[in-house]
Amino acid sequence: NQSRANQSRANQSSATDGEWDGQAVHDVCAIAHVVRPDLFSSRPARVQVETTGEFTRGMTVVDFDSPSPNAIVPVTLDVAGFWAYVEHVYSIVAGQHA
Repeated sequence: NQSRANQSRANQSSATDGEWDGQAVHDVCAIAHVVRPDLFSSRPARVQVETTGEFTRGMTVVDFDSPSPNAIVPVTLDVAGFWAYVEHVYSIVAGQHA
């Protein structure tokens, strides 16, 4: 499916195109999505892990055009709101250990 191939290329390039200069915080984003879903916008998609490709084995493939989505995938983040929330939580934790 051409859409899958395009999305896979987009996912690869977004992490390596040099436009990102921040620290990856995947775990923090996952937790924030659970407790503050209002910070994200999401779309239904089909998500699968490539298990047979010679060069792509282990890659996650996301198809936003699939007629049979199996996941809700966050696609945007309120960055300012996210960092404000992270700093708020850190201040609570720091206050408990002061």
